Amino acid sequence: MNPLQAIKNKLFTKPPESVECFLEHFFSDKIYIRQLTMPGGAFVKGERHKTTHLNCIIKGKVIVYDMVNEKLVALDATYKPIIFESKAGVSKTLYIHQKTIWQTIHENPDNCQNIPTLEKSLVDPLTPEELELPEFTRFSNLMLQEGQKCLF
Repeated sequence: MNPLQAIKNKLFTKPPESVECFLEHFFSDKIYIRQLTMPGGAFVKGERHKTTHLNCIIKGKVIVYDMVNEKLVALDATYKPIIFESKAGVSKTLYIHQKTIWQTIHENPDNCQNIPTLEKSLVDPLTPEELELPEFTRFSNLMLQEGQKCLF
C-alpha cells in the first residue's frame, strides 16, 4: 500500500487514536528543550505555545498541517536535522511518516526545571473543540487535494 493510501485509510476509517510518544526534558543556562519521539504512522496534535520558539527535527519524516496557510508541508530530516521558528499561538497537526524526534527549544530566563510550571508559562491549552476531528478532516481534505505532492 502506498503512503497516501495508508493516510487516507487512517483518516476515513475512524478518528485518530492515542499513541505513546516518548517525552524528554533538557536544560541549560536559560534554555529548556522539550524532546518528543513519535512513532511512524501516528497523527499528533501539538500544543499551542505562548511564545515564539525554535523547533528542531533531529530525524524522521513528517507532514505538518499549517493551519495559518491551510497547506501541508513535508519535512524530511533523514540526512540532516531541520530547524525552524514557530510563532506564538501556533499549534501543529502532524502525520508522522517515519519515526521522528522533534525538539522545541524555549527561553527559560529563570532556569526553572519544574515541568508543570514551565508548561503553564509556555503552553496555551487547546479547547476540546480544537482537539476534535474537524481539524483532521481539513488535513484529510488537503491530503486528497495535494495527493503525491505532499509525500516524500
